[in-house]
Amino acid sequence: MNSITSAQNTQFKYLKSLQQKKYRIRYQRFLLEGFRYVLDAITNGWQCDGVFVHEHIWESMEGSMREKLLASAEITVLGASLFEVIAETLNSQGIVGVFQMHHASLDVLKETDRFVVYLDRIQDPGNLGTIIRTADAAGVDAIVLNRGCVDVFNSKVLRSTAGSILNVRLIHADSDDAAISALRQKQFKMIVTDLQSDFDYNDNRAYREKNCLVIGNEGSGVSEKIKAEADVRISIPIYGKAESLNASIAAGILIYKIKSIL
Repeated sequence: MNSITSAQNTQFKYLKSLQQKKYRIRYQRFLLEGFRYVLDAITNGWQCDGVFVHEHIWESMEGSMREKLLASAEITVLGASLFEVIAETLNSQGIVGVFQMHHASLDVLKETDRFVVYLDRIQDPGNLGTIIRTADAAGVDAIVLNRGCVDVFNSKVLRSTAGSILNVRLIHADSDDAAISALRQKQFKMIVTDLQSDFDYNDNRAYREKNCLVIGNEGSGVSEKIKAEADVRISIPIYGKAESLNASIAAGILIYKIKSIL
């Protein structure tokens, strides 16, 4: 077990750098905060480079928990002021893990997959995290993210997933063309939301055995390029005066609708 008390420590500087996207990309590592999430990530096979614990939390921690952490990863105790720099939650539990990113490619799509969610330029971290959490709860087979989406390892996204980031199969697509081609090869029906729709979302004729639901950007919706590739366009009716639904709310409604008929 190690300890760090100086902000000039090289390892601490590295840890701090992972709060920025450019360094997460450079090192292919991200920070995950909270006891349950850190332990779940290790249990689920995510490569852990180390766990960092607030000095006061370590001092007050039960022996059995200490032993569990020591058996799971290399532990470093951080001074109180240093941990406060690293923590990104208001009431931190005093533990942060450094994990290697998972970047699944399109070739991990399986013949047995029946339901995929395709995210087109989702920019709000809260929306992305909520969609991932919903997809996990509904048992979606995989989530495809195109290059316009917010960084999935952003701390706000991670918090919004409430741990679901550890459970879902995330696929990062280099291009929409490559993603659509891979989905076509696996016989997925491309379903997009559009005001000029073919069906109300409640109409079961809109779906088939293998469905790829596309959720578009918060401001501009699904791109015209992806719309042009769609097999069917669906809409969720608006009964009040709102112009549209929040992207994550719309995703939740449609994910559970599709899941209900599979």
